[in-house]
Amino acid sequence: SAEQGYVPAMNSIAWISATAADDKLRNGTEEVKWASDACAKDGWKEANYIDTLAAAYAEADRWKEAVETQQKAVAQLTAEQRDDTNLLQSFRQRLEQYQNQQKARE
Repeated sequence: SAEQGYVPAMNSIAWISATAADDKLRNGTEEVKWASDACAKDGWKEANYIDTLAAAYAEADRWKEAVETQQKAVAQLTAEQRDDTNLLQSFRQRLEQYQNQQKARE
């Protein structure tokens, strides 16, 4: 579980919470904590975790960090991930959203 430090669970909690359509489910401070812990435990290798942290920063209105973190997420995509045009496009679209101070929503 996330409480036991399972990184995919930590990432899932942060993503679901940061991008939830329901305002009551979102809490930027908590999401940044979960997502930054997931990135740290993973050694900042997984682009999807970095993408989640950017979404959490956006939810917390930390726009500069959201943009910088999303840029890292795009740069961290593997060659295989870059070949997935939908994934690459979604990462780039979120970067543009954060540059325009728009939050990610599922």
